[in-house]
Amino acid sequence: MRSDLPGKHAARVAVLIPTYNRSHFLTGAIESVLGQSFSDFTLTICDNASTDDTAEVVRGFRDPRLRYVRHEENLGALRNFQYCLSHADGEFVKLMTDDDVLHSTAIERAVATLDENPRVGMVHTAFDCVGAHGEPLMMGHNWTHTLRTSAIESGERFIRESMRWSSRVNIATALFRSVAVPDVGLVAADWPATDLGLWMRIARAWDVAFLAMPTVTMPFHAGGVSAQELGAFTGMGYRKTRQAADNVLDVKRRFLDESGDRVGGGRELMRLARKRRREELITAARDTGQAAGRASVALRALASTARDEPLVLAHPVVYKDIAMAMVGPRAAGRLRELKRARRRPRAHDYHADPSEDRHAIPAPGTDDRIEVNS
Repeated sequence: MRSDLPGKHAARVAVLIPTYNRSHFLTGAIESVLGQSFSDFTLTICDNASTDDTAEVVRGFRDPRLRYVRHEENLGALRNFQYCLSHADGEFVKLMTDDDVLHSTAIERAVATLDENPRVGMVHTAFDCVGAHGEPLMMGHNWTHTLRTSAIESGERFIRESMRWSSRVNIATALFRSVAVPDVGLVAADWPATDLGLWMRIARAWDVAFLAMPTVTMPFHAGGVSAQELGAFTGMGYRKTRQAADNVLDVKRRFLDESGDRVGGGRELMRLARKRRREELITAARDTGQAAGRASVALRALASTARDEPLVLAHPVVYKDIAMAMVGPRAAGRLRELKRARRRPRAHDYHADPSEDRHAIPAPGTDDRIEVNS
């Protein structure tokens, strides 16, 4: 390894960006970190032996907080992330992908939340999604599925909700205490849903805070790192695949196996995890048909899923999907538009106003409100 930029100085936050041959994205990510309202950080770029102009791009920034580490050979994406995490030396740690852009107060808000809530090991937030050309797609997007406002979840609740869902935390929005990182760090067997395993291991000993305001802009594009975990890119998001659903279930099973008595209700949690996998398999089958634009493809995919996992037939959404397939993609799309127009907005559809929750309490150091959920 070699570092080409000025070295260490004491800082509260270690921001780490692993990268490989994506200098055209990296510039924006670096600018967004160096432009933060909170200044007590170091930013380390971990270059996985790029063959483009990544080194020149990084050297173009003259900031003593910036470090550049270039690996002599490509370690693979997972080992580069592991290297970043193992060399973080701040009180707080932030891992980013090289195409994400932080909003100017992202770190300030996260640090304030952790400072005022010593039992919280990690804070994460909503985020904005844009297209390949910067066009807005989903603003104030929320992966928690359950939280309408800023909240603190007990570790037990966070783990349970992670079994009921998946990918509840966008890694670029997360800031966590270095002391909360488990000794195992990132578990190679969890790849590509490695971050899911990390969040649950943190929650095993710590509470988790969520801020409802977006602090990161995430681009949707075919080369996104998220595609490895979430599924194939479709132009408006990531299409769930069976492989991704199986990977997430494996991560959850491995976590419960290693946790033993440290996590209560393991059998019930595993039941929730299996139920979620069935729901994701149904989604994957439906998305396969939509991608092909043919009802017969969707029906064959659902039939194949049911042969391998008969319990999917007990899920009501299967029959809705069959009905949608029978009426054809155009009519199905129109029905979905009508449903969206009539339904009540959910937390992940908009930037929820925290003041809507009368039981929320002000988050110290910010104007946000945090509800405590145990």
